[in-house]
Amino acid sequence: MLRIATVLLALSACISVAAQTGTISGVVSDQITKENLIQATVLVGDKGILSDFDGKYSIDLPYGTYTLKVSYVGYNAKELTVELNRPSLVVNLSLSSILLREAEVVADVAIERETPVAFSNIKPVQIEEELGSQPVPMILNSTPGVYATQNGSDDSGPSVSIRGFKQRNVSVMIDGIPVNDMEDGRVFWNNWFGLDLVTKTMQVQRGLGASKLALPAIGGTVNIITQGIEAKAKTSIKQEVGSFGMLRTTFGHTTGRTEKGWGLTLAGSYKRDQGWVEETSSQAWFYYAKLQKELGKHLLSVSAMGAPTKYSSRSYQQRIVTHDKDYARSLFNGSVDEYNALMGYSTGYREIYSDQGNNVFALDDDGNIIYDDNGTPRRVRDLMIDTLNTQYGYSNVDQFMNLINQTSFIDTSGVVERGLTYNTHWGDMNGQRLNERQNSYHKPLFSLRHSWNISDKLFLSNIAYASYGKGWGTSLSPSLGSGDHDEFGQIDFQRFYNANTTSFSSIDPLYSDTERKAGWLLRKAFNNHYWYGLLSTFRYDYNERWNLSGGLDVRTYKAEHYAEAYDLLGADYYVPTNRPEGEDPMKRVGDIIDYHNEVYIRWGGAFLLAEYKGDVGNAFINVSGVYQGYNRYDYFIESEDTELTGATKETGWVWRPGFTAKFGGNYLLSEWSNVFMNVGHLNRTPVSQNVIGFDNQVVDNIENEKVNSIELGYSFSKYPFSFNANTYYTQWNNRPLNSLLRVETPEGNIVRANINAMSALHRGVEFDGAWKINQTMALEGFVSVGDWVWTSREDSLMLVDDITNLPYVDPNTGNPMTIQYDAKGVSVGDSPQSQYGAAFKYAHKSGFYVKPRYTYFHRHFGDFDPFSLYGDDSGRQSWEIPGYGLLDLHTGYSFDLKESQIDVRLSIFNVLNKVYIINAQNNDALSEVFYRKPQETYPFSENNFDASSASVYMGYGVRSNFSIRVRF
Repeated sequence: MLRIATVLLALSACISVAAQTGTISGVVSDQITKENLIQATVLVGDKGILSDFDGKYSIDLPYGTYTLKVSYVGYNAKELTVELNRPSLVVNLSLSSILLREAEVVADVAIERETPVAFSNIKPVQIEEELGSQPVPMILNSTPGVYATQNGSDDSGPSVSIRGFKQRNVSVMIDGIPVNDMEDGRVFWNNWFGLDLVTKTMQVQRGLGASKLALPAIGGTVNIITQGIEAKAKTSIKQEVGSFGMLRTTFGHTTGRTEKGWGLTLAGSYKRDQGWVEETSSQAWFYYAKLQKELGKHLLSVSAMGAPTKYSSRSYQQRIVTHDKDYARSLFNGSVDEYNALMGYSTGYREIYSDQGNNVFALDDDGNIIYDDNGTPRRVRDLMIDTLNTQYGYSNVDQFMNLINQTSFIDTSGVVERGLTYNTHWGDMNGQRLNERQNSYHKPLFSLRHSWNISDKLFLSNIAYASYGKGWGTSLSPSLGSGDHDEFGQIDFQRFYNANTTSFSSIDPLYSDTERKAGWLLRKAFNNHYWYGLLSTFRYDYNERWNLSGGLDVRTYKAEHYAEAYDLLGADYYVPTNRPEGEDPMKRVGDIIDYHNEVYIRWGGAFLLAEYKGDVGNAFINVSGVYQGYNRYDYFIESEDTELTGATKETGWVWRPGFTAKFGGNYLLSEWSNVFMNVGHLNRTPVSQNVIGFDNQVVDNIENEKVNSIELGYSFSKYPFSFNANTYYTQWNNRPLNSLLRVETPEGNIVRANINAMSALHRGVEFDGAWKINQTMALEGFVSVGDWVWTSREDSLMLVDDITNLPYVDPNTGNPMTIQYDAKGVSVGDSPQSQYGAAFKYAHKSGFYVKPRYTYFHRHFGDFDPFSLYGDDSGRQSWEIPGYGLLDLHTGYSFDLKESQIDVRLSIFNVLNKVYIINAQNNDALSEVFYRKPQETYPFSENNFDASSASVYMGYGVRSNFSIRVRF
């Protein structure tokens, strides 16, 4: 009986185990782009299911061992054997595309556990959930080492820096096509409004990255891959509303892959916005079309996209106290008594200094002038300041200056507060609002692609592309200065109009006895370009371990720059000081004025990459070269200019070679972890403005930038954890200025110099990770800590005369004049060197989610002029912007309605309405005229490397975005 009972008990246990069931679930995604694949087929035996709109699948099965088969149109099918021995088993499935190898070969998309570079992927779901109404690059703040700003920084607009390298040194590619301006490397993100609508994935590669183009960027690469042929027809309509009058409507449709291999994707969008900053309204349109045809092993694709935009902007940074007195006061590091003491001294000193009655010679009781120990006559104000110094315990004003530098003291008295959204670039004229900074631009991008899987071993891609940029921006001429603003801090257009229409000087008999000559006008500055390129790449898989890829990168570029009279502000004509010989000096609306030139750039490059893939790792070596030519034609150069300086209308072609050498490897420590290393040397050709000056002269002593970089990294990924860590060390030598250095001598002469000796060191560590707590909750975060410093100094930088192009001779000594600077050890500015971020997401199976994200920015130094660092200021640190943290909140709900899916989303940015500074310019004396009352004179140095003498862009306040999207 005991034996029978034992057998029955064992059978009962077996039956119990067999009766247990569990759930196999996960996400089906693209192996390269990490895009979730909608309605992929997952089979287990004869039981199957389709992935949902988020690529998710779930199957309930008894415990046991199963073979999962997953398939999707256009992708290689995949089989995977798993053992289900617990209630819930997560199996994420990634598929490799048959025809989208182009993304890996052409667009340089890095692959996890294979490509030995530091990178982060931004998936479409994150863009949908977190971008809201922000410009596309703002989503990149969720990745380590990246600082994206919506206003200010490099280009007074949306801008991205990576590891302390500005936007000019960050490469941006759309489907493998470079879009950085060929003249100066800038990216105007306003030209790419609407990209979020068609983005399949965004990938940020930090450092030299995996780019195979002839010359990669120094800071990193932003790869944007757009959508192509979907498996099935799909239509999407989305409506957004947001703060400050934001309204956006978008539409997208893809036909899916037809039986004959055709596919068409269309998208369009319209947005209007009043802007958070006052008088910065905008309108933007976006269009996108891609037609693809699959012909056996061939894929043909034609695409067009563009975003015509019109907007008003702000360009001048202001003093902190101009925007917010309370915030300026909060920056003080000290006690209330210490603050009151500094305020008392500052107020007393300023009152003494501003009273012109004190600016007379001091007399003794006998009526004689009082002299100091050096024989210098003293003024009444000097004696009064001596008394003030004694009262506060100072021997001189320098002691006070040192204290305000150390404590971030800002004198808030006698200041007109304009508010956080203050923008100086508008005013009223004849009862109508007029914006000084109006902008309009359209930069369509067209491409023709041919991809060919010649065999299982050989893949070929050819891309011909063209971009035509046309647009303008307006500004006042002459530029704004002291006295040009009304009592409200806005441009006094009415004064300009009155002077142009009623003043005696507006009638100039030299030109006309009846017509009025403009003393002020608005002009349009045009920047048109015509860009054509060809990318031809191949990949050959020699065997399972070795492959070779290479290609050609050919470009030709022409830019046209000129100014045009736009609004004469009531006058009849304008007489420019600079014009071609023989032209009518009286210029009307629509006439070209001030300058007109064309810049030509030609580029030919080639690259070669060899890769080895072993059982426990892989390695690569990459070499590339470029030959770049520059030419410039100036319509305003005349014969007398040629005789004086030697400059001619056409510079003639100047050619510079450059090259890159990189190698690296990835080693698999286990099934879940790996380490990688990459080393690179970049010898980069300069941008055109550092080769040819505005005088049409070729700059002497041109040198390429030289960059050396090494990076080490570690990755771990095993459900439910993933973790990445890397460290980098980058030396940047011959770092150029954005333009030629121009210096005004004490005699008023303009001299210039090209700086080749500047250098900087960028090093740091980065961490990011994620934890899938359970099926409904996930946590992610990152840490980025950098140490970016200048490493250069110059004792005798020779200056060149701006007229003769010869060494400038000091009239006092007869010797060539030199200047010096010492920036060694000074922190690189304009980007926070430390960033920390975390996000938590709760997603219920019903379709509801909520996701708060917090990001903290720290150790952010003001941008600065290196040539202010000489004498007592040698090696002096710039003012450090106060650290700040921003909390954003994203929530939404998705549900099915018949055969459609409806997504409702709400994003609130800067939930806590934090007051903060985006960036700063150290020692900016130019902004002083905008914030003090006209009768006030600020007597203290504007070059004190502190909060008081810095100008800033203030960050955006709380704002929201609400959207409804229907997909069917």
